[in-house]
Amino acid sequence: MKDEGRRNQEREKKGLLCAWTFALTLNDWVVSSFVLRPSSFVSFTLILSLLHVMILPAAAQELRPGRGVLNVSSAPSGLAVYVDDALIGTTPIPGYAVAAGRHAVRVVNPNPADWDMRDWVQEVTVGPDETVTVHAVFVGVVTVVSVPFDANVYVDGVLAGTTPLRLRNLAPGLHEVAIQKRGYERMTLPVSVSDTTRQTLKAELKPSGDAARRPQVSQAQVNPRRSHHLLGAATLGTGLVCGGLALIARHRANQAYDRYQRTGDPVELERFYQQANRNDRIAGVLIGAAQVNFLASFYFFFVSRVFRSDGSKPEAGQ
Repeated sequence: MKDEGRRNQEREKKGLLCAWTFALTLNDWVVSSFVLRPSSFVSFTLILSLLHVMILPAAAQELRPGRGVLNVSSAPSGLAVYVDDALIGTTPIPGYAVAAGRHAVRVVNPNPADWDMRDWVQEVTVGPDETVTVHAVFVGVVTVVSVPFDANVYVDGVLAGTTPLRLRNLAPGLHEVAIQKRGYERMTLPVSVSDTTRQTLKAELKPSGDAARRPQVSQAQVNPRRSHHLLGAATLGTGLVCGGLALIARHRANQAYDRYQRTGDPVELERFYQQANRNDRIAGVLIGAAQVNFLASFYFFFVSRVFRSDGSKPEAGQ
């Protein structure tokens, strides 16, 4: 009887050891212990293993300290979202658990083939037990062009650049786009941005003040002297080029003629003769072209001295 009682006590001790082992495994989830009999120890061990694999990781993930929640949405929706370069799904994404700290959120643009449209990127800081919500909005590019070009473009009173200009990622809503250039009247155009539709604003600026009353004539009519200078310089340059090419052709003709005189081969004689003849003709044409251009250059420079800068001829004594 004493041996039987001693064996029962040893079995109860083993059961208590198993109970305390279970309490240590679950950490804060089990706050009381109980005695397991050896006959049920194997079955309970299997149940404990299932709890440890299936339930405890999820619970620990939810209750781990130093984590926050990130909500991501976009317009339009259904866009891929990356957090710290890791794909987490498509918008909208509610309740995504992240570690506390700074994170880079990137939402892929809805039209990757459009090189004017960029991905939406934002740095966010998530504190422990904090929920941060970000919303990515994609809009179409607004292109601003003007006649004349190189005019200043102001968006809602802020200088954005000069025409031609592409305005990317404007905030949705109504904006005031002003185009201004010195010597021309300021033009203001409204633009409404709501979706990814591309828009183009064209502005034909009107001359302001005296410029508006000035007759619109070509530059050649306003200043013939300048035109004659340009034509004289062009013809002079062409004449110099033709003269240089003529010298090269004449030099090649002389070389071919020297070889023609020194060779005794009938085939070579004919070939050198043709070369000399061809280069002589080319040199003659180039010399004629150079002479014509030099004469034209002299004419244009002479005429430019006759006319005033305003297009009128000088009077006698001036």
